[in-house]
Amino acid sequence: MQLAFISDIHANLPALQSVWEDIVQRQCEQVYCLGDLVGYAPFVNEVIDFIREKNISCVQGNYDDAVGNYRLLCGCDFADDRARELGEKSLYYTQQTITAENRAFLAGLPAQLRFTLHGWHLLMVHGSPLRNNEYLKPDTPDDYLNSLLEQFSCQVLVCGHTHLPYIKKLPAGLVINAGSVGRPKHGSPSATYIVVQLGESISGQVVEVPYNVAATVQELRRAGLPEEFARLLETGNG
Repeated sequence: MQLAFISDIHANLPALQSVWEDIVQRQCEQVYCLGDLVGYAPFVNEVIDFIREKNISCVQGNYDDAVGNYRLLCGCDFADDRARELGEKSLYYTQQTITAENRAFLAGLPAQLRFTLHGWHLLMVHGSPLRNNEYLKPDTPDDYLNSLLEQFSCQVLVCGHTHLPYIKKLPAGLVINAGSVGRPKHGSPSATYIVVQLGESISGQVVEVPYNVAATVQELRRAGLPEEFARLLETGNG
C-alpha cells in the first residue's frame, strides 16, 4: 500500500495543485495532511476548499488552531522581532480573509490521527505528540525521537511543522517529517512531501515537486503581504 503525507501548505494553492498531480500520477491509495493549511500566502479559502473537496484526512496545525479559534498568536517560534512582526501581519491577513465556514473547519480538526495499516501502528501529529508547535527537526536527538515512539505506542510517527523533510529509522520504528508543500525551507523552492510504502516491510522517500512559484508570488504581492514572504518562496531558505 502506498501512502502520501503532505504538510504545511500555508495557503499556497499552486504548490498544492502540483503536489496533488504528482500524488495522483504515483497512484497513492491514501493521502494524509499534517496541518497548517493557512498563513503566509493569499489562497486561504482556496486551499481549505481543495482539502475538503478531496476529502483529505488532516490534523490541526498550530496555525490552523490560531485561526480557527481566534488566537492572537500563531504559536510559531520567531527568531527576532522582525519575524514576529511578519508573523502577526500574516495572521491578521488570514483572520480577515477566511470564511466563517472554513474557520469552523479548522477549529474542528483533530490534534492527532492514529490508525493501523498492514499491522503498522501510525500516529499523525503536526508538531509532536506532546505539543502541536514542538519542532522535531532533522537534528533532534535520536534518543528523544525513539522515546516518543515508545511513549505513544506507535511504530511510525509522522509530523510536519519544521518545513524540513526527513525519514529516520530508529530502534522503535520510523519518524517521518513531511516537510512543506507551500513554504519549503530546505534550500530549494520546490514543494516537498513523503511517499510511504506499507506492507510486510516499510519504506519511504522524500519527494520534491517544482511548481509555479511566480504565480503564488504575484498573488502574494497583489494581496499586500510582506515582500519577505515572496523571497522565502523564491529561494526556499527560511
